[in-house]
Amino acid sequence: MCLLPCGACIEERFERPVSHAWIQVNYFGTAVCTARRVIPPHMHGHYEICVMTEGRALYTVDGERYRLDAGDLCLTKPGQLHEMRGADLGDWSMFYAAVEVAGLPDIEMAFRLAPARYLSGCSESLPLLTRVLDEARQPGLGTAHLLQSLMTAWLIDVARRLSPATPRRAVHSPYSHPVECARGYVERNACYRLSAEEVARAVGLSPSRLAHRFTEEMGVPLGRYVRNVLMQRALRLLEDGRLNVSQIANEMGFPSVHYFSAAFKRHWGAPPSRYVRRGGNEAEAPRRIVTRV
Repeated sequence: MCLLPCGACIEERFERPVSHAWIQVNYFGTAVCTARRVIPPHMHGHYEICVMTEGRALYTVDGERYRLDAGDLCLTKPGQLHEMRGADLGDWSMFYAAVEVAGLPDIEMAFRLAPARYLSGCSESLPLLTRVLDEARQPGLGTAHLLQSLMTAWLIDVARRLSPATPRRAVHSPYSHPVECARGYVERNACYRLSAEEVARAVGLSPSRLAHRFTEEMGVPLGRYVRNVLMQRALRLLEDGRLNVSQIANEMGFPSVHYFSAAFKRHWGAPPSRYVRRGGNEAEAPRRIVTRV
């Protein structure tokens, strides 16, 4: 029995729940959707992990479609175009998290090189994710530290599932060496003045050849990928709260704070001032947002 209007979604999201040198969880939450609900194609500058908790959905990434049942997990890498939609079999729900794990290089490498985008049989993690949500909903003493520990344990479990079962099974990057190098160069050097020509020189290809291969393998033009990484970095700096908007614009090489603000609003749909952290500290409770669409 459908409990929501057709195409509807009730989303409960916790913003900035974990910020630590090891991992950065930009947000996590749950979404309860009808069979006809479509989460349209989009991409991120971070890793996104979704776990189906009930029902069935269809997950499409880079043109490949997977059926997700309860307990199944999908990993979307930075810059990958993806969407989710109901499988017309009733309401469905999922847990999702946007994470960065640069402080855990072995975990980050497992995510980066994993050929799999979809994993079945991950229902064992559901009790842990339920505990994460319960702690975020009713924060208490040490909530920030507990969430960090729980999320780190979960990410390690996901990385192990993505990694080979034995050392004899080699893991290869799903991208060619030039494209993998280009991704790494962009992530290390993203700024307003970073051009496709500079990236091409860094990886030893002509701009046209790199553009063709990047779009072919990543499913997104190089220029758009650069903008996405740039805006994700801007969002992290704003939420970190140590720099003001003018300083961030200068740090990222924008010609003016007005130009930066306009570019940020075009990308995120809201001005930078909406994302500035206003006081508080790392141990404050995560901000909860519940929306009905």
